[in-house]
Amino acid sequence: MKRVVYTLFASAISLFALGQNWQFGGYLKYLPSQTFINEGVLPPEFQGFLPKSYTDQVIHNRLNINWANKTDRGSYAFEAGIRNRLFYGYTASQPAFIESLREDPGLVDMRWLWTDGDVLFHTEIDRLNFTFRQKNFTLRIGRQRINWGIHDVFNPNDIFNQYNYFDFDYEERPGADAVFAQYYLGDGFSSLELAFSPNFEQLERSTAGLIYKSNANGYDYQALIGYTYYDVVLGGGWAGSLGGAGFKGEAAYYYSTDSTQSENNFTASVGLDYMFSSGIYGMVSYLYNGMGELNPTIADQLSLRQARLSSKNIFPYRHTIMVSASYPINPIWNVNLAWFQSHNFDQAAFVPGVTYSISNDWDAMLIAQIFTVRPTGDSNSIALFNSALFARLKWSF
Repeated sequence: MKRVVYTLFASAISLFALGQNWQFGGYLKYLPSQTFINEGVLPPEFQGFLPKSYTDQVIHNRLNINWANKTDRGSYAFEAGIRNRLFYGYTASQPAFIESLREDPGLVDMRWLWTDGDVLFHTEIDRLNFTFRQKNFTLRIGRQRINWGIHDVFNPNDIFNQYNYFDFDYEERPGADAVFAQYYLGDGFSSLELAFSPNFEQLERSTAGLIYKSNANGYDYQALIGYTYYDVVLGGGWAGSLGGAGFKGEAAYYYSTDSTQSENNFTASVGLDYMFSSGIYGMVSYLYNGMGELNPTIADQLSLRQARLSSKNIFPYRHTIMVSASYPINPIWNVNLAWFQSHNFDQAAFVPGVTYSISNDWDAMLIAQIFTVRPTGDSNSIALFNSALFARLKWSF
């Protein structure tokens, strides 16, 4: 069935490409990385579980396809996004990672693992949707990005496709198989959005939501009611300014409909961001997660690099503080730093990076993800646990 879907998709693109109003683009990236593990801080149950160091290499190609047509009845659009990736190295040899490449969390299975050996070749269609627009109404059907989050990093309202900050090589962010409808109410800034992402095998694991967006006194705000994976969700958020700084936040309460499958949880985020006259852009944020750990473990920190997260349980800590800054040294060079900290300072993550614009179509990046922990039984010291260095060369077309 998967090969049939891919063949039909490729055939349709080849046929329609002969027409007009098509746009093609994408990129090709090479991402080698080196990871180091400090075995000295691992508890006994993790000793020997991870190597002291390992290398990974990824070649990543993306093709974006768009088509649009406007008629007297309305406008029509088609969007497709295809990811082709080659994996080689330690991670590509791990059974759990291989299985994650095979499993598509969407309604339609659009992932293909073409090889199963030292080199993994993987294809994924993460955008495939049709859109119809007429005056104040929009209808979109298919695999798409439904962005209901407001905060720049922590999004308790983003119930359809939460993204992971540490998955930095996935700029487009994941999508959901859904039906999405939007209606503008006619006042210039208010709208209603309704979305439904079904799970026909277990309807209780479907996701649906209705969100109202508007503006008052210079603040954009939203109110959300939804359902996802045995939970009824009530949420909302805002975005505006406070003393010259951007002021954003959102919150959601997840009420469990089945205590054997889920639990109640309240989660909220708030943040301030400011552009200084020097060109430095800074942001400070706080996340509260009622399901988070007050005393996080090594396993909790390892979960930070999972590919997909949940809006109900975004970060493993009960309280998380994030501080980030970026500075364009000149039009070619840019440096940035992000710092995530648990409330008790037992764990932290540092993400420094630098980007270099080679030309209009080429850029290079060097980024590190550095995780620290407080060793068990030692309340006075902080030690490196997991340090990963990534280099990336990207050609856009």
